[in-house]
Amino acid sequence: MVQFHTGCWNGRFALRCAESPIEHIFVGAPLSREQVANLPIFNFDETLARGKIRQVHGCDLLDLREAEPNDDTTPADGILLLREGGYFGSFVLKTADCLPVLIWSQSEVALVHAGWRGLAHGIVERTCSLMSGPLNVCVGPFAGAESYEVGEEVISEFRDPVASALSNGKFLLDLGGTLRRSLASQPVEQFIISDCDTISDERFFSYRRNRTSERNLLFVRVE
Repeated sequence: MVQFHTGCWNGRFALRCAESPIEHIFVGAPLSREQVANLPIFNFDETLARGKIRQVHGCDLLDLREAEPNDDTTPADGILLLREGGYFGSFVLKTADCLPVLIWSQSEVALVHAGWRGLAHGIVERTCSLMSGPLNVCVGPFAGAESYEVGEEVISEFRDPVASALSNGKFLLDLGGTLRRSLASQPVEQFIISDCDTISDERFFSYRRNRTSERNLLFVRVE
């Protein structure tokens, strides 16, 4: 079963979750003309609403289910929305190697930026607890389990990480596996995860790979 469709958006590599009814797109790095010619074009209106956030690797959420946002950029790492009848427009998250997470239920949708700090301190679990289930979780491209090397100081922040020890005293941290394990008690009906590793796959930006200031994007639009 195909879980993600591949294409391009504005000359950049892009993915869409085949199972999601939410209008969305995961966007990576620019492609060559030859690569673009061999991929379908994804259309997405990225005109942003006022619900912008300043991502700070924390656990705070911008909840737009009952109130409109202020004009100022809000420090947060997630956005909660109603699928219909609430604040509408396009919303964006930026990631380099962190987890871009799209969550939806019958009535709500959320975008979550989960770095290792946010994951360790339960930002995705907190988001799920604020939504009415059953829930569907889709994770876009992030630093893969075979590439994401961390120290003991990172592993010790997690209650129950999925990780393997290396001979140099470091660990390979499986961010996706750790997220899946952390959601075991949540009403998650469907868990879909990309197998694209941002560190090794040059179709995506990676801070770990080359210290770039460029970012991958997750766009979501609600009407």
